[in-house]
Amino acid sequence: MATIVLAEDEPTILEAMATVFAMEGHAVLPAANGLAAQALLTATVPDLVVTDIMMPGLDGPDLVRWMRARPALRSVPVILTSAAIRPELDGLEPAVFLAKPFDLSDLLDAVARLTPPPS
Repeated sequence: MATIVLAEDEPTILEAMATVFAMEGHAVLPAANGLAAQALLTATVPDLVVTDIMMPGLDGPDLVRWMRARPALRSVPVILTSAAIRPELDGLEPAVFLAKPFDLSDLLDAVARLTPPPS
């Protein structure tokens, strides 16, 4: 089981992804935007962050840059999602990009690759 911070400003997508992750046995910390995710990340170091790219207040790339500037969060893997054109990921590593709409199997495969195996 991995702990996943999930940042998504679209409530239906946030709820659906959180439900899928929970059904897979992961602990999900949902955030309705990048600022809420940032607050969660000040209190915990998750196994993975899944974030939308375009969000009000603090977007996904800025959230990842903020994480990379903090030693405790620097190596936390990130999955970036967006319906927009694939962003430049320089300086955002380790990160994976999934274009919306994505296949659920692609998302779950990325989560499995980036998180520790269940103990």
